[in-house]
Order: sequence, then structure tokens, then C-alpha cells
Amino acid sequence: MTLNLLSLMIALGLAWWRPFAAHERMWPVLRHFNLWLERSLNAGGKRHGLLGWLVVVGSMTLLAWLGHELAGVFGRLFVLAWNVVVLYVLLGYFFRLEQHRQLASVMQIGDMTKAADSLAQQLQRDGRGWDENTVARLAIERLFIDAGHALFGVIFWFILGSAFGPAGAVLYVLSLRTAGDWHAEPENFRFALPAVTIARWLDGISIRLAAVSFAVVGDFEDALFCWRTQARNWGNMAQGILLSSAAGALGIRLGDPVQAGATVEYRPEIGIHDPVGVEDMRSADALIWRALALWLAVLLLVMLARWTT
Repeated sequence: MTLNLLSLMIALGLAWWRPFAAHERMWPVLRHFNLWLERSLNAGGKRHGLLGWLVVVGSMTLLAWLGHELAGVFGRLFVLAWNVVVLYVLLGYFFRLEQHRQLASVMQIGDMTKAADSLAQQLQRDGRGWDENTVARLAIERLFIDAGHALFGVIFWFILGSAFGPAGAVLYVLSLRTAGDWHAEPENFRFALPAVTIARWLDGISIRLAAVSFAVVGDFEDALFCWRTQARNWGNMAQGILLSSAAGALGIRLGDPVQAGATVEYRPEIGIHDPVGVEDMRSADALIWRALALWLAVLLLVMLARWTT
């Protein structure tokens, strides 16, 4: 437990100090491979999708575990280094956080056109007509979703599978990525079903813990109220839980319709109180840091409890 917590702390420190910027190149490569594998294996059956999942996720998870075992042959220092390197690559939240803060700085000086164009490019959407409220809403939603997947989810599955090194975190991240790549095409539903089912199961546990932590470090009653009454309205249940809890904890309103070029994209209301602005973007950043501090404090207490028993 001590070695794993130390690995996590070092990886978090490195990712905060210098985020792993190669995410923008690494994940598109994985997506191209996933789509090629789908074209090669998809014969319309779920077993073909399970085979594809094993090729992508299973093989990389196995390599992460074998790397951990091989490092253990040379000593604990090598295990520490292996854990840190893999976690550093997987903790993509801090790269998004840097983009989020840069966007908030641009909005702070009033350059809304540049802010809308920047966020639209990141989201690969049409940002024409976006005002401060729209940009702030979408940026905050993106930050919370990234925190759930590329921070809290990575931490949870690393700690839970710590006996196998970083294999649990690799399993989680690649499962989400693969399911997202394959589920994007409705006609491939049966092929994608095994990957989507596994990803939803893995994501459901860590997302709920992240949502609880937002409630604990924010407005507890409003967070639970929004979670209970609004989460199911969102298209993606895991995202609905995360966003509703976070919005309630901060006392802000997310969701709502968004201009998408010449049309309007309907989205349900998430949260309470007033529309958001640039200051709420900084509040969202602070809420995630408080939740992270809570997680690390709990892990430290668990470690100390194990030492004293």
C-alpha cells in the first residue's frame, strides 16, 4: 500500500507539474487501430466484439501486469518507476485542466470569440453563436467528465488492482476508449456491446465515488438532490451522475440547450440556481482539487490504519 500510494503521489505531482501532452496524438492512434480492428473482426456477433476487446484491452492490460512483475524482479524501485510512468501517461485530466485554465484566462479578458473558437475546436463542434454562459457550461461539463474518467477513475482502479501494478488503471482507461470508439456507430451495436457493457460496469463504480466526494466537499444536500432527480435525464447515466452531483455541489446550472450551428441541441437542465460564468469555471477547478484531497486523505488514513494493526 505504501509503495502504491507513493507511486500515485509522484505521478500526480509529475502530471500537475508537466502534463503528458502526447495525449492528442496517442488516443487518435488508438482510435484508428480500434476502427481498423472493428472493420476486420465485425461479423455482426457479440463474440467478435469480445474477441476485439481482448485484442486491444486484454493484451495491453496483460502487458501492464507483466511489466509490473518484471520490474519486481529487479526491486521495489523499478516497480515504483513502472507504476509512475504508466500512471503519468493515463492521468490525462491535468492536460485538460491546463486547457481549461487557459480558456478561463481568455474569457477573463473578454475575448469571447477566441474562447468560443478554442473550445469548439477542442470539442470538434460548431461554436458559432456561443456566448459566455454557453462556453462556461460546456467547459465545466468537459472538466468534470475528464476528472471522472482521467483522474478519479484512474486512481480508483489503480488502487483496487494494486496487486497487479497499474494493470487495473490500464484496463479502465482502455475499456472506456475502446467502447467509445466502437459505440459511436449505431449499426455496430452487437459488436460493441461487450466493450460497452464492460466499460459501463467499470465506470459506474468510480463515477459514483467521485460524485459522492463532490457532495462531501461541496453543498451536500443540493448535490444529492440533483443526483437523485436529474441524473437519469442525461443521455449518459454515468455522466449524468457526475454532472448533477457536481452542479449541485457548486450551486450552478449546467446542461440546457446549446446552439449547434444553424440548429439547437436539446439538453436537459442539470443543477440549480443561476447560469454559469467564467468565475464558476474556477470554482469547478477548486471543487475537483478538494475532492482529490479528500481521496488522498482517505487513502493515507487507510494506510496508517494498516500500519497500526
